[in-house]
Amino acid sequence: MAEISPNDVTTSSTGNAFSVDIQVTISGGDTGVNRVAITAPGSVGVPAVTEVQVDGSTVAFTDNSSGNAISVDLNTKVTASSKLTILFTADAPTTQDLTGVDFTSTVDDSGTGDAAQSTTEGMATAMQAITIVGM
Repeated sequence: MAEISPNDVTTSSTGNAFSVDIQVTISGGDTGVNRVAITAPGSVGVPAVTEVQVDGSTVAFTDNSSGNAISVDLNTKVTASSKLTILFTADAPTTQDLTGVDFTSTVDDSGTGDAAQSTTEGMATAMQAITIVGM
């Protein structure tokens, strides 16, 4: 499950600080997570990753982001159920959109041939939103 905060920003505001929280569930036989990808909608300014956290603690990562595609590789694989938080800044959409724009995200163990796993909107924290609204 994943969610974004804040989920409403002022139209055309710049340098907004966002966080995407992803609740990772590791079950028996799962190899873990060392890569997170987040796609920001084209109406949002190019995001810049500022920090990555696992269960609230800052962790080392490599930022492979390009354009509106956030891609981070964790230096240490997450092998137990945890909350991953990706902190980034981005400019808000330039036009008002009360329906919102969705961010999509996946988690992956890049060392396997398995496909990355998509996240769904849900209660990674108390918010439950993966959409931002330009107000």
